[in-house]
Amino acid sequence: MEIEYLAAMQRLLDRKETISLNAIAIEAGKKAGSLRAARYPEILKEINRIIEVQEANLIQHTAPKFEEKIRQKDDELQSLKQDYAITVQKVISLERQVFKLQAELAGYRKDNHSVISFQKPRK
Repeated sequence: MEIEYLAAMQRLLDRKETISLNAIAIEAGKKAGSLRAARYPEILKEINRIIEVQEANLIQHTAPKFEEKIRQKDDELQSLKQDYAITVQKVISLERQVFKLQAELAGYRKDNHSVISFQKPRK
């Protein structure tokens, strides 16, 4: 069992992926969280040493996939905020146009007092 975890850690290191207890467990074909100090104290010491070295950037590694997803979602959010601001500006502009047109229409209606109103034919 311990050999599977060590081999999984080595594969992750070879692929320059970020080492974590869950990543090693999943790479070993086990459930996340299956690596526990009570069961594997020696392996955990070695894994924690490697994690510390990685965090100090002494070993090159790629960012975990979730960090990339967070970055993508943040970029998407910024884009949506820009789109929202533009849309709000358009709505305000259209509301101004409607207000001006309503005022203009009201002016035309006031001037139409000279027009003879037609009566509806009686049935």
